[in-house]
Parts: sequence; C-alpha cells; structure tokens
Amino acid sequence: MFNFILVREEGQYENMKMGKMIAFVVLIIIALAVSLCIINIFQKSSHDTVSNVPSSFPTSTVSNVPSSFPTSTVSNVPSSSPPNTPSNAQLNNAGYLEYSGSESKLFLVSANASYGVYSANAAWSGGTFDGKDCFVITATIRSDYTLEELREVGIYPGGYHSGRVYFAVSVALYDGASQVSANDVSGAIVGSMSPPLGVPQWDLRCGETDTVEIYLATNNRSIDSYSINLRILELSGLPIP
Repeated sequence: MFNFILVREEGQYENMKMGKMIAFVVLIIIALAVSLCIINIFQKSSHDTVSNVPSSFPTSTVSNVPSSFPTSTVSNVPSSSPPNTPSNAQLNNAGYLEYSGSESKLFLVSANASYGVYSANAAWSGGTFDGKDCFVITATIRSDYTLEELREVGIYPGGYHSGRVYFAVSVALYDGASQVSANDVSGAIVGSMSPPLGVPQWDLRCGETDTVEIYLATNNRSIDSYSINLRILELSGLPIP
C-alpha cells in the first residue's frame, strides 16, 4: 500500500515538472512572437519616415538666384572717349629743331598726327575747349646736348649743371598753302604748364629721348601738313619761369 502511494506521488511530480516546462516554452514562444511584432512595427515606421523625405531638395530658392549680377550699374558708367582718327598730314621738318633762327641740339625723331576730342574741362587762350575737336600730335624728341656743353652756358659757367634742358614748342598747321588757326590746349591734359607761355614745358636730360603730346583745338579736318619748332629753349638747367 505504501509503495503504491509513493509511485502515485512520483507520477504527479513528473506531471507538474512537465507542465512547468511546457509553460516555460510557451512563454518563450510568446516572447519571441511579441519581439518579432515589435521589430516589424519599428521597421515599417522607419520606412514610412524615410519615404516621406523628398528625393532632392526643392530648387525654387536656387532658381530665384539670377545667373549673373545685374549690369545696370556698369552700363551707367560712360564709355571711354572714342579713339583718335589717324591723319595723313605730313611733318614738314624732321631733324634738329630751330630756335630763334638757329639750330638747337634737340632732335625731332618722329611725329604722328590724328584727329581727336579735347577732354579736359579747362579754359585756354580765352576759351573753353572741352569736347571740341582737336588736332593731336605725338612727337618723339631726343636731347643731343652733352653735359660739358651745358656747363658752359649754365648759371654757373664751367660749374654745376642739372643736365636738363627745358623747352616749349610751337606748331604751325597747314591746309594746302594756308595756315590753319588753332589754339594750343595741351596744358590741362599734360598737367605741366609755364604760366607766362600758356603752354606746357618739357625737359630732357643729356642723351634722353621722350614722347610729348600736343593738342591743338581746331575743327579743321583737312590739315595736310604741319611744322614743329621751339617756342623757347632754356639751357641754364632751371625750369622756364
């Protein structure tokens, strides 16, 4: 009788143990199922969030930016003066320039002429010539004076001399055999003028070559020749007063 009771209790214990194991397995399965559901929900949510992001940013703000900056401010800037028109006028006197009937040692190497427009707002020879037609001469002049020669005629004969020769030019324009009236308005453009002369003065060192520009106000467009001479020549080494 006792053995029967013991066997019965052992059978009940095994059944309880088996039941607990089955319950544990069921709980694990349920937990796995719940985990899978949560993962699926999360993945779906993440996909929906990403899919709502536009494939590219809108370009409306970029398209409103002009392809280039406005040029209105630049277009309002006046254009430069038109280039001079070449003239066929011939130079009458290349070589050493004359002063007071004698030949100097300032050598006129070359000269070119053109028709242009005076563009400095200043009054010369009793009139304002801004915007007026001009006959423009570009002349290349060389000083062949030596320092020894200049020392003999300087303010300290045989002594110190700056080696500079100061001069001003005069120009005669011709239309055929007739001389053309013109005003020398070079002063305001060149920026260096001798008040007593009313025209610019230039200077050259011994052996130096330089180019000068001469502006003559005239509306005559049929000038066929011109001559360049010295208006004044200063060999003392000091500027023209």
